[in-house]
Amino acid sequence: MRSLQSFEIGIHGETYSSLILQNKIELRHMLKPCLTLAGDIQGRDACFLMPPHGWKDLRLVRTARELGLFVVNPSIKLRWREGVLLNTSVERILSHVGPGDIILVKNDPLRSPPEPLFIELLTLLVIGLKDKGLRIWGLSPLLRRH
Repeated sequence: MRSLQSFEIGIHGETYSSLILQNKIELRHMLKPCLTLAGDIQGRDACFLMPPHGWKDLRLVRTARELGLFVVNPSIKLRWREGVLLNTSVERILSHVGPGDIILVKNDPLRSPPEPLFIELLTLLVIGLKDKGLRIWGLSPLLRRH
């Protein structure tokens, strides 16, 4: 695990496919505003971690954070299914989320909950994240920062 300090790799996309399809220079250019923000918050350059998808993810992410890496891990999805309590979806995310994580919320009319439930879901999520002491950033303002 100590060897994690010596390299940077890509990050997961929404479908768990790697964003490393572009070369490292293109990836850095595309994510420059996020890199700058992460660097400002951390006080040093940001590092990306792409854990192998599966049961090792959370342990690997935790260890990387303990080593002082700023982990950007946008593989946490807000899932909603009819008949499942909203609290269950939110609690699942809150148990996994940490600083640097990006939560993906699908904007799909066929798969998203009805608008009143969606608003309630996001409200519960925002309250839970603030209770954990995490700062919340929308992706648009993050990308417009520079």
